[in-house]
Formats: sequence, structure tokens, C-alpha cells
Amino acid sequence: MRLVHHCLIEAGQRFPDKTAVVCDEKKLSYAEFLGKMNALSIMLGDSGVGKGDRALILLGDKADFLVASYAVIARGTIAVPVLEGAALVTIEQIAQDCTPDILITSSQDLADYPLLLDRL
Repeated sequence: MRLVHHCLIEAGQRFPDKTAVVCDEKKLSYAEFLGKMNALSIMLGDSGVGKGDRALILLGDKADFLVASYAVIARGTIAVPVLEGAALVTIEQIAQDCTPDILITSSQDLADYPLLLDRL
């Protein structure tokens, strides 16, 4: 079965220097995008995250969000995206419903939710 990340990898092999992602002011080539995606996918695996696990993704940076989403999909993990600016109660409800195995976020995004780690 061919999945969406396979298309991205194929395009990256054919056009590594071409722009893959443009988000706000940030541009990533296929090579850069795939490098970040693979690095995060390996880190997830090293953390014990695998097929069928759930990853709650809370990232305001759109390029980082895309990288994380594809890294999660590439591992066979279920991506649970959280909309930027979501209320803490909404994130808590999502987490309660999906029982994530991992939270993918940044220190900057986590600063917006100082009580989140205590509540998950």
C-alpha cells in the first residue's frame, strides 16, 4: 500500500533541492523536510512510540507541525493534531478522548499552556 508519506519521499529523491514547504516566512526543500521528518521519526521510535500509538501534536509553527505530522504517519503512529490557540479545556478533552502516548510540542508552545503537563 502506498501512503502519503511515500509520495513525499519519492518527490524528495527526485527533487531534493526544490521547495517542498512554504509556511509564512519559512521555506524547506524536500531534502530539509525529509531530514527533519526522518530525525523526528527516529526519535519517536527511540522513545518507544510505534504503530498504533497516538501522538498529540501541539505546534504553532506550521512547518514544524507538518514535519511532525509526517514523522508520526511514517512511524505508523496516529496523529492527533491540536489547533493553534485551542483552549486548555479543549486540549484536555482531546487528550482524555484519545489517551496519547506522546505529546509533540515546543517549549514556546508549551509556555502558552503552563498547566498542560500537570493535567495530562
